[in-house]
Amino acid sequence: RQSETDITYDLGQCMVHKKYGYRGLIVGWDHECRQSDEWCETMEVDKLTHGRAQPFYHVLVDRRDRPGGQMTYVAQESIEGTAIFSIDHPYFKEATFTGEVDQRRGTWKPNPLLREQYPLGLEGCWLVDHVFPDKVAERTFDA
Repeated sequence: RQSETDITYDLGQCMVHKKYGYRGLIVGWDHECRQSDEWCETMEVDKLTHGRAQPFYHVLVDRRDRPGGQMTYVAQESIEGTAIFSIDHPYFKEATFTGEVDQRRGTWKPNPLLREQYPLGLEGCWLVDHVFPDKVAERTFDA
């Protein structure tokens, strides 16, 4: 089943949380909220305009805003994309990004393994590697 939601932000996109004001960097996403009902209640997800039925992003939080190297799970409607900035987080560069900027996209370049997990341009596409017809057509040959 293909997702009906649109992913607005890409890997390496810098952002600011609209409510809490912290800076962060997107390192992944889910097409809809994948947290428990308990978590959703605690975080008041169902009070958001789009509730659970919107993309949620995995975000590395800049240590200058929240010490300790945190990662958060943020609803798309709570994200404001920003111009690229230097991020202070222990997982930045080491495990997820090349340390280079993609000038065309305005994002940090993810390493190949991370990009493989979250490929570009597949929203709304069907990946087909086999076709199985319902009925085999009779072949006719013209001489």
